[in-house]
Amino acid sequence: TTETLTYRLFEEGATLLIKSLPEYLQGSLIAIPQDRSRATYTAKLKKEDGLIRWDLPLDIVARQIRAYSPWPGSYTFWKGRTLKILQGAPMSDLSAGSEPPGTVLYLPQGSQAAVGVTTGSGILGLLQIQLSGKQQVDAAAFARGNHDFLGSLLA
Repeated sequence: TTETLTYRLFEEGATLLIKSLPEYLQGSLIAIPQDRSRATYTAKLKKEDGLIRWDLPLDIVARQIRAYSPWPGSYTFWKGRTLKILQGAPMSDLSAGSEPPGTVLYLPQGSQAAVGVTTGSGILGLLQIQLSGKQQVDAAAFARGNHDFLGSLLA
């Protein structure tokens, strides 16, 4: 995820700085300019980019959640409120059946997650979620406390 990669780059960068700083101060470090013709660019991420489209394939939705953590985060709407999906896992062995994308389902006992959401091509298991204004919780605990969550349609 972005979060784990950031910490890894901090560590690698600090090590490289300690090694390179003496050479730089002595003037023996030679800078090599980047070949601008081989550079790539991307647009800056916006908060709106984190909105989950449940009609997309399962692998795309799962990758979005990992890639957009912690910023801009991945979210959906439940009963008009923002619901952040903090951690999810593809349930590759389960079929979505005839439920429309975005439907919240109870998953069979023994699954990695107790609650899942249908996508365009499978089921995403929900592990950690956060309703706006509330604390981060385990998705199964959230479903136990909000009985109308199961069977609802996320938008």
